[in-house]
Amino acid sequence: MFESVRATMDAILASHPWSGELAGILPLSAVIDFLDVPRTLHTFQLTGNQPLWCWSITPSASRLLLSNRKAQNNCYLDDFGASLSPLCLDGRYGDLYHMASPETLRLYLETLKSKQIRNNHKNMSEPDRRIQKLEVIHMHRTEQSSRSGFSLYFLVAHVMGWVFFLGLFALSVALHCYITLGFLATIILSGAVVYFIHGSERRNFQPRGGSEYNRVIITAMHMNETNWQVFYGESSVLNSVLNNPLLSTKGPTGTPGVLRFVLRLCIISQWGFAIGAATLKGWDSYFITFWIMFCIFWHTYPFAPEKIVKNWMEGYAGVRMDRYEVQLASRRAMLNTIIALNPDTFKFDEAMEKDTTVFCDGAFRWIDPILKESEDRAQWEESTRLAMIEARPSSGDRSGHSSEIINEGHEESSAAGTSIKINKQAHWYTKILEGIEVAAKIRDEAGTFGRRLI
Repeated sequence: MFESVRATMDAILASHPWSGELAGILPLSAVIDFLDVPRTLHTFQLTGNQPLWCWSITPSASRLLLSNRKAQNNCYLDDFGASLSPLCLDGRYGDLYHMASPETLRLYLETLKSKQIRNNHKNMSEPDRRIQKLEVIHMHRTEQSSRSGFSLYFLVAHVMGWVFFLGLFALSVALHCYITLGFLATIILSGAVVYFIHGSERRNFQPRGGSEYNRVIITAMHMNETNWQVFYGESSVLNSVLNNPLLSTKGPTGTPGVLRFVLRLCIISQWGFAIGAATLKGWDSYFITFWIMFCIFWHTYPFAPEKIVKNWMEGYAGVRMDRYEVQLASRRAMLNTIIALNPDTFKFDEAMEKDTTVFCDGAFRWIDPILKESEDRAQWEESTRLAMIEARPSSGDRSGHSSEIINEGHEESSAAGTSIKINKQAHWYTKILEGIEVAAKIRDEAGTFGRRLI
């Protein structure tokens, strides 16, 4: 029966000359990089789990996989210089450092939809406004439910891929498409070698003990940025995600030379079979092209890097995040919003279990790279302190809002025992009020921004 099928398929090629020419072109067109190889390698190093049947490696990809770069704790695109790494400002101590795993976090955030918070302050209608986008990201611990492997979604995707692979393999045997058989065999061998070189172990955040305190960390690509991110959550979780590199228990190791040699042979064999199929212009060309396109589809959709990182972050690493986005009229309003959200702005009275009316020592250190110390800044800081004290809810107000400072614009505060005027004529006065108002809206949407974990 298979012989008659093969004869019929050969007759189709013979009766349509263009189909043979097309068969000679298709396998070689796959040399074009349809895959985002760096991101695929990055997620493979992160999770240590990619199906063996999807490693169709182009010549340009081989240069990355065969490089002499030693395996580090960080995944490929998290290495400094491999991708853009934002600067981080610690809201408690004022430390300035580069984000440890920028691409891993970026891929995860791409899967989350931001909840928009509307800023109705009158400053937004001013003609000289300089719009700043502020994104608040709330981090939570989650139950680590996938420590032994991928989620059910990815397990099903793995199995479906193997079904298609074995089906094509069986069809190639029945139709005597031996070039296809050789190509598929080298695909599996290539995947196995890549696994031993790059993906033998999943990464994880460095071990973190629990912390009872929350913290804020501010990130941006540079200090003159208009797009800012504020990460809020348990102090130990923020440090693990933003400050510490991903952990590999095996530690940095070199790539065995024999494995690199075998991988090079596999890649050469893959494209040797593809060229052979293109030369013969038979069904092998179509089968090989089908499998290359199948791998491209699988990497683009079922095994998209963003989906893989989301599964790893929430299931294996045990971290979940929520995103909130708001626009502000100026840089100073953005700073005031962060100051109002930062749980380390005011000193904490342990006996009374509440914030005092005095700033923490170094509460404004994180602002130094953005806004240098000056007399104007000192006045702004003191006015900010007084305005935030006035804006605190009264004992009977549980909403977290205060209309006093926002709507009335009180000039004085006697919180420190003296009457000190807020400079209402300063250019930053309305920015302070805008920041306090927007921070109150963010707290309403995102929940508590308290100093301690609930």
